[in-house]
Amino acid sequence: MWNLEEAHQAFTAPKVCPSKSDDTAERFRQEGNCLYKKHMFDFALEHYNLSILCAHHPNIDSSSTEPAGQNCRSSGSEADMKMYKTLGYGYANRSAVQLVRKEYERCIADIDLAIKYGYPEELRSKLEERREKCLKAIKKAKRKNAAQKIIYLNKKIPPQLPKPNPSVPSFSDSIKVSYSATKGRHVVAARDIRPGDLIAVEKSYCSHNYSDEKGYYCPVCLMECHNLVPCPTCCKVAFCSDECRAEGLKIHMKECNILQAFDEMDLSDNHAALALKCVIQASFIKLKEILPKLNSENLALSPENLGFDDNGKFDSADYRSVYHVVSTKNLKSPDAINQACIVAFVLTKILHLSEKFFITEEGIPIIPRYEDFILTGTALMHHMAYRSAIFTFSDIKVINHGLSTQKTLAGQGMFPALSLMRHSCNAPTVYYNYGCVKIVRAFMPIAAGEEVTLALADRFITTPLENRKLQLKAISYECSCEACLGAWPTADFIPDEIHWKCIQCYKPISGTETSPICTECEICYNKTHAREWLTMKKKLSQAITQIQSLMSKFQNEYKVNRSDANAMHNATELLTKHVQQPAKIFTVIRDVYLLLFYSDL
Repeated sequence: MWNLEEAHQAFTAPKVCPSKSDDTAERFRQEGNCLYKKHMFDFALEHYNLSILCAHHPNIDSSSTEPAGQNCRSSGSEADMKMYKTLGYGYANRSAVQLVRKEYERCIADIDLAIKYGYPEELRSKLEERREKCLKAIKKAKRKNAAQKIIYLNKKIPPQLPKPNPSVPSFSDSIKVSYSATKGRHVVAARDIRPGDLIAVEKSYCSHNYSDEKGYYCPVCLMECHNLVPCPTCCKVAFCSDECRAEGLKIHMKECNILQAFDEMDLSDNHAALALKCVIQASFIKLKEILPKLNSENLALSPENLGFDDNGKFDSADYRSVYHVVSTKNLKSPDAINQACIVAFVLTKILHLSEKFFITEEGIPIIPRYEDFILTGTALMHHMAYRSAIFTFSDIKVINHGLSTQKTLAGQGMFPALSLMRHSCNAPTVYYNYGCVKIVRAFMPIAAGEEVTLALADRFITTPLENRKLQLKAISYECSCEACLGAWPTADFIPDEIHWKCIQCYKPISGTETSPICTECEICYNKTHAREWLTMKKKLSQAITQIQSLMSKFQNEYKVNRSDANAMHNATELLTKHVQQPAKIFTVIRDVYLLLFYSDL
């Protein structure tokens, strides 16, 4: 396709240079002032953030080797900084909102930046008054031993695996990778796993913000930007801190001058965006060096060994693990392949126009050869064929004391280790994110040797079978879990009555509530083992009540402790052993565990 002149004429990718605009920044600032006067502080903060994002900004030196927080220095003298007074006004106005919100440390930081960027000297007295109020408030809080209430700049730190798997460091040693001809690569429990156990922690190889959320979520850590730090060149991207900006500019500067063109092509919310990010993250030099070797591995290695390095390690930060993720390209229709080819063609042209991708190790642009274009386009097509390795990032806030959650889809990322887990509509695990890190925990017990699965699409409790099949068709997956094979109803249609398992063999019992029978053990529980049966039913009823009480406690107080969590683990293990699925209580169990996990318990 690259050789066709008609293709180059039909599929153009105009370069759109990034641009800042002080006029636009001033308009946002004035709108923010109006909202501030109306005491609409959250909206005012949003407009001041947009003003800071759009205002002209001095160049940034991101190559410094100084400690984090100092390595993104603005170039220019104090006199030069006066050229950026629109930026200074934005920071000054934002500091006023931070004071109202009692975010004192952020307020002081904005005051410093306002002065740095040329806020008029004759107006600085009110900034100093504002600073003094912040310092007094912080000092007062410390005297009351409540300084923890004024920690605003710290990010949530994801939990660490106590014992990582030596072969797959993103996994706990409680799980391992297995292989079979029917399932391919999959993950099984290496030992018994309890509810609540942490089984995987993986940072994305690369990530992409959805276009509507750029400027609201940091592209490096995916945390929400309440106090955004702008890209010095474009109006499309902001970071949550100086540290993230220092890290993010290493990749972002290679895409900065093409983001607007990319968004205008309406490709930013599909897998093409992540494929582009993946290729940029790897770099042209790296691709040219390693792709021939990886293509040889595809032919020489058995499927279970793909993605592992020469030391037998599956490293999520290594491009090899990303490249060898199982793709769906062999299952695509000719039309889908043609469409992917067109997208890869245009993306390759965009990378060429950026003048930041086809470069030497020293960063000097080169004139790409024909084979360089083919290598890049082929890599893009390869990454667009992924489905199982792509997970969305959700910003979830628990509201109304746990009665509901507010979910914002912020972006998506590439997780090669998690892609080793297969899907189940009744998976015993849940996953959530700390920024760009995915956490996987069990909320049901998993016996040693059992497969460990994830819900890569909707669960049976929320979505009917036919709708789930359509979702899974998009990733070329046919589910054979018990919920699909048994055509289990969604949560609203699960009967209220509970069906028990035998207390000896743990298989489903038949008969009636008054005359239960285990045909496997040949036990009629109203004639034999009656006392054991009644004792166990009492324990199970107590476990159900305990779980329901914990949910009520969450909703009324939004406050639980470690002992509550341990009680939940014990009750869940008991019910899983003795209650048949589907049952409504397991829906409640999953909801409680999500609240526990969001609370770091």
